[in-house]
Amino acid sequence: MGIFGSKEPRMQIIKQGAGKRILSLHEFIEDKEAAKQYAKEFSNVAPNRLEFMDRVSLWEGVYLPMREKEGWVCIKGGRNGGDRFKVEWRVGEDMIVSEQDDWDGTISERLKKKKA
Repeated sequence: MGIFGSKEPRMQIIKQGAGKRILSLHEFIEDKEAAKQYAKEFSNVAPNRLEFMDRVSLWEGVYLPMREKEGWVCIKGGRNGGDRFKVEWRVGEDMIVSEQDDWDGTISERLKKKKA
């Protein structure tokens, strides 16, 4: 199976609407027990709280490479672009803004409106 495994990442779509969707990649958290223990500490505020490095791992290790592999072109943002967890993509003629939630690590993707 190797270090990274052989299965392709599967996203869970939590919510989808016109021009926006919210995704979860929690399946790919490496140490699920440690993540559960960390979330317990914040159960009164955010029951699904993710530790910072788990968020980084999901964002930079799973999500960004997956989108790049699909042909999405990063235009702005990311690790060296100010906000580490916010990226603007060009997908064909469309612009998509992706952002990761600070608390639970869910990722929102929304279609950026074109200026008239």
